[in-house]
Parts: sequence; C-alpha cells; structure tokens
Amino acid sequence: MQAIGSLSGSIGRALGPLLGGFMITSFSFDTTFLTIFIIHLIVVFFLLLLRDFKPKY
Repeated sequence: MQAIGSLSGSIGRALGPLLGGFMITSFSFDTTFLTIFIIHLIVVFFLLLLRDFKPKY
C-alpha cells in the first residue's frame, strides 16, 4: 500500500509540470488558473460529500 502512495506522488511530480506547461502554452495563464481553481472546487465538494456525518451526543 505504501508503494502505491509513493508511485502516485512520483507520477504527479512527473506529469504535473508537463501537463501544466501544455495547458499554459495551448491556452493562457488566466484560463489555466481558472480551470485548476474550478477543478479544486469540484474535488472539495465531493470530498465534503464523502465525509461521515455523525451526530455528536
């Protein structure tokens, strides 16, 4: 299980700058930052849905 976490981090560090550079050269800085911001909001929304809401007594 630890190897999967390490592998995903390495893949993210390898592909992140490549894909980010591709997006910036294909579109613009404004479009790229707005797209990443919207993706972050969507991820946060789904993470909040996955939380286990238990009443506190």
